[in-house]
Amino acid sequence: NIIKEIIKNNNIDCDFEKTKTYVFTNNNKDIKNIKKIKDFLINNKIKVYENDMPILKYKYSIGVDNTYLFNPIKYINGLLNKMNNEIYENTNIEKIEKDNKRYICYTKNNKIICNKIILATHYPYFIMPYFFPLKGYLEKSYIVSYKKKIDNISLISYSKPITSIRTYLDNIIYLKESHNICNEVDDKKHFDKLLNNKIEHIWSNIDIITNDYIPYVGYIKDNIIIATGYNTWGMTNSIISSVVIKDIINNKENEYIKLFNPKRSKKLNRIISDSCSTIKGYIEGFKNSNIKSKCPHVKCKLIYNEIENTYDCPCHGSRFDKNGKVIKGPSNKDIMIDKI
Repeated sequence: NIIKEIIKNNNIDCDFEKTKTYVFTNNNKDIKNIKKIKDFLINNKIKVYENDMPILKYKYSIGVDNTYLFNPIKYINGLLNKMNNEIYENTNIEKIEKDNKRYICYTKNNKIICNKIILATHYPYFIMPYFFPLKGYLEKSYIVSYKKKIDNISLISYSKPITSIRTYLDNIIYLKESHNICNEVDDKKHFDKLLNNKIEHIWSNIDIITNDYIPYVGYIKDNIIIATGYNTWGMTNSIISSVVIKDIINNKENEYIKLFNPKRSKKLNRIISDSCSTIKGYIEGFKNSNIKSKCPHVKCKLIYNEIENTYDCPCHGSRFDKNGKVIKGPSNKDIMIDKI
């Protein structure tokens, strides 16, 4: 509803369309859990449809009306066109220092002085505070698209590995083969499962999955606020987080502030499981004696992705192009390819 209101008030053209959304499963053991979701929705006066999902085979599904599809790039560009502030892209912050009550953010050639900082990052660049690498893991997915005209629809599987489909204009966008990047590193194996003659475009994506599937949003230090860990729901969780951050800065009550607090306690079993996955990447990095084959962030071993021609970090998701230039953080330094 927030997004719908922003689009309407600012007359943003982003292919915003109403659709029906489904959750489904092919595992009998998951039906009970999906029915709990159904009961929750009904208790909140939301109409639920059972077993009327029109595509894919399934054992059980539920669907709801009044969900939406839109183009996020067009949406963001529409917001930028309405802003009077200057936006600086491709400006890495290499270091942050505190000077009395102010912060100094250092770029390669300049300093930015401010009272508050919002780290709206895909992955926190630091290990401390709060040991973020032990509070979640990175999930990689593969997405393909091809031309096919069908009615608007959005659906997602309850079980992992996740299968998700949505339409966009005359295209079907299909997500599959989701997995923990520390556990499986054979990109070609996953891509080969998806390829067929219909495919026109193919991508990969990495998401942060937190221990309790809730984002980390709030203060981590004096006047430093973080927003991360959207658990594959970036378009909705980022909007919620922006409202939470606004209320935090304005000292306004918001029930999500406590829920999203980065300092909240975690489930021990998930911490142990996720930590083991991350530690595998560290071990591989330390086993390799060639320091140039490691990510500059915390020295995890890099893996060459032959499908996308990138060097990928299995610990925290940093990526480097075939020439060694960093294209995705938390690393903000390049690597030397000729030494790998």
